[in-house]
Amino acid sequence: MSTEFNLDKPLPPKIEEALKVFLKRTPPERLSRAVRTLLMEYLLNKHDFLPTDFHIYLDDLANLFALCDQLDTETKGLYSRDGKGMG
Repeated sequence: MSTEFNLDKPLPPKIEEALKVFLKRTPPERLSRAVRTLLMEYLLNKHDFLPTDFHIYLDDLANLFALCDQLDTETKGLYSRDGKGMG
């Protein structure tokens, strides 16, 4: 199975809409913080029992964090003060 997304074509409308709904409901900074916290808790409690393919998951998480960081930068000021998504 290929792990690369073909970026030569525009995003399908359903994916674009799903991303808009996701961004409306989920502030990237909050998601990033939550996933990083969960990851650290997992590592602190399961450090001797990591899956053999854990390095693959870490690569994917690093990409997710990079995306969240970029989304956070690009959406500054678009979220309400209560952190409940875009106003």
